[in-house]
Parts: sequence; structure tokens; C-alpha cells
Amino acid sequence: EDGFARYLTAMFYEERGDWNEAVVAYRQALRAYKRARKLYGIRPPPSLLPNALRAARRRGGSAERELEQRYGPARPRTIPEGHGEAVVLHYNGPAPLKAETFFEVSFGAGWAYVSPMKRRQGRDSDGDAAFAAARSIAAHEIIRVAFPKYLPRPYVIRRMEIHAPGAEPARSELVENVGAVAVRSLEDRRDVVWGRTIARAAFKYAVSKGLCRKARREFDDLGALLTCAALEAARIATERADVRTWRTVPDQIGLASQALPAGQHDLAIRFFDGRGGLVTERTIPSVQVSPGERTFVMVRTIQ
Repeated sequence: EDGFARYLTAMFYEERGDWNEAVVAYRQALRAYKRARKLYGIRPPPSLLPNALRAARRRGGSAERELEQRYGPARPRTIPEGHGEAVVLHYNGPAPLKAETFFEVSFGAGWAYVSPMKRRQGRDSDGDAAFAAARSIAAHEIIRVAFPKYLPRPYVIRRMEIHAPGAEPARSELVENVGAVAVRSLEDRRDVVWGRTIARAAFKYAVSKGLCRKARREFDDLGALLTCAALEAARIATERADVRTWRTVPDQIGLASQALPAGQHDLAIRFFDGRGGLVTERTIPSVQVSPGERTFVMVRTIQ
């Protein structure tokens, strides 16, 4: 469950006038953010409950009272008559880079991961050769294992503000911390990834040893030496961690919304660092705002 996805879904339901589904999505968003605060340190956006209460009021019934009882009192967001909303999504910063780190384990410790995996997969010729070779490999021999990890990539911009003529500036709220979710997801899967990674390295090590032993029986000294060297080079070269990742995903997503009179507006977007200093500014011209509706705009920064 992702709080930001549910929050955005609730807004889309509102745009369709489906107030019942909007309230359901807002409830799911509130629950998801409550869990995300414990897992990733992401607080519920201050605008979430007021928007949820507005949808609940439009729906009618007991939904508004139930939300206040569960999540505390708040004033439902109101949009003046003849106004709409400009909602700006700020995709900020480069997400952490997935890299690899290497560590060493004894062959005996590594081979312990192979047996249960092999029992599930059945037998084949490579497996038979590996199991045969494993009996001749000393348990204290060392194998090198590659494991994925995330490296943060620095950036300066931390928040944005919307400025439009005749309206109060609207400050962005953090609605998604993609980097924190990625790091925590890898940590949660660490035991599984760890086991598979070590099993893969130990299995390749045993296969390489088995084929090398076979080469010594069938070739002369030079041929066996070259074969064993090639096998060892191939084993080391193919020991790589899975570092595939979306390079264009932002590290964080912010959201700001501003109530504006119906019509076209030039939105000045200002970006600030963690100390409140202005980093850069850009203008989004001719943003059309319709009465009672939301207009969504997306901006991207990697500074």
C-alpha cells in the first residue's frame, strides 16, 4: 500500500464526482501513511485530512464524523466559488544509485545454501558435477560474493513554492520518499537475496572446480592450466550483483496545491534548499484553471 498513490487516486475520483470512491481512497491513503511513518519516516501530508474531510462532506452521511473520530479534528478544505486548484507535483532529486559490494565467505558456509535450493530444482548434469566436486573442496576455502546496495546521490533542492499573482504562496509537502522505500525494500529482502547470492556463487565455484579437475584428467599440463585459468576468469567475471534500477525515478515527490480564480495563470515555481535559500526559479505559463476542478502540473529537478 502506497499512501501517495492512494492520495492521487482519491483526487482523480473527486474529479469524476465519485465521492464514495474518493472517501474510500482517502481512508486508504491515511492508513497507508500511518504505516509509512513507522517504516520510512514519511509523515501524512498536512493537506490530506482536510481534503479527505471535504470529500466526506460532499458525500454526506457519517463519513466526515468517522474520519474526525479516527484521525482527529480538522477543517475541511474549501475552494471559493468560481475558483479551481492548480496541483503541482514536484519530482525532486536523483534516486539512490544501486551498486554492488563484495564480501567473502567460506565455501562450507556458502554450500549450505545450495543443498535446499538444489533439492527444489531437481538434478541435472551441472548439478551432479557440482555436488561431486563439492566433496573435494575444503570447507575453509574462500569464495567471493557480490551483493547489491544503494548509494545516495546528493542534491540541493528540498522543497518548492507556487507563486501566482493575487494568491498566497503554496508550499510543497513531502508525499513520497522513493529513496527511503527502495532502501527499506532491499533491507526487507536481504535474507532472501543473501541466500540466493551465496548459493549462486558457491554453485559456480563447485562447477568450476569440477570442470577443472576433469580437464586435468583429459588434457596435458598446459591444456589443463589454460582451461582452469579460463574457468576461474569466467567465474570471477560473472559474479555480479543485480544492480538494475530505474535511473530516472526521483528520490522524493512533493505536492503543492493553490486555489486560483478560473482562467489562465502564469505559475512561478521557486525551489529552495534545506536552509530556505532560493536555488532556482522557473515559470509555467498559461496554466488553465477551471472552476471547481483541479489542474495537474508536474515539474522535475535534479539539482
